[in-house]
This record gives sequence, structure tokens and C-alpha cells, in this order.
Amino acid sequence: IDWTPQHTGTQTLFLWVDPDNRIPEINEDNNLTSFTVTVREPGIDLTSYGWTSFPKPVEGYPTQIQGWIHNAGELDAENISVQLYLDNPHENGSPIGTTQVISQLAAGDTQPVTIDWTPRHTDPLPLGRPR
Repeated sequence: IDWTPQHTGTQTLFLWVDPDNRIPEINEDNNLTSFTVTVREPGIDLTSYGWTSFPKPVEGYPTQIQGWIHNAGELDAENISVQLYLDNPHENGSPIGTTQVISQLAAGDTQPVTIDWTPRHTDPLPLGRPR
């Protein structure tokens, strides 16, 4: 069943089986059911997956970190920065490598990303983490 919502928010939908009563049933009282859906505005939903390194990182030698960025939303995205971090950036992780920028990613599209990185002994490590 195709439906194009006209409003955002919580909406109650009803599904009625055999609304014309053309099929004789032993119970006609269980043909109507309802459920709620939450309709949101269209947006951008960026995800990433499939990250690998090639070759395996070795201190002082170039490596590439490769993966995919996907726009699972309904709107196109522009100027998407992709930055590699050593440890969680929300917990004082340190950026490493070079930032990549995807100029445009259409709704539903996926694009590969490659980040060049040469691991060095001087790359910052969080306090208390052994080298």
C-alpha cells in the first residue's frame, strides 16, 4: 500500500481487511486493526561502514584507510568532512591523517573514501595509554 503523508508527527493508521464484506467469515469482528507511525520531516542521514587499512599500518610507512560513506536520508548532502581519529573524538581523541571532503552525496548514494596516513611514533596518544 503506497501512502504519502501530508503532515509530520504521530498518526494513527487503520487497516481494514475485507471492508466490503464480500468474503463470508466466521468472525467479522477482527478485520479492523490500528497502529501508530511517527512521520518526520525529510533529512540527511550519513553513515559509514567497511573501514579497512591497506597495507596494515606500520610506523613510518604510508597506509591508506578506506571505507564508505552512505546518505540514508531523503535529501542531498554537501561538503561532508571525513576525519580519522585516534580514539573517540568525543573523549579527547586526536585527529590523524588528512581530512577528506565529499563535495556532494545524493540521497540514497554511497561514496568510497580513502584517507592517507603515515603512523608515527609522535602521533598523539591519550594520557595513560602505553606506546
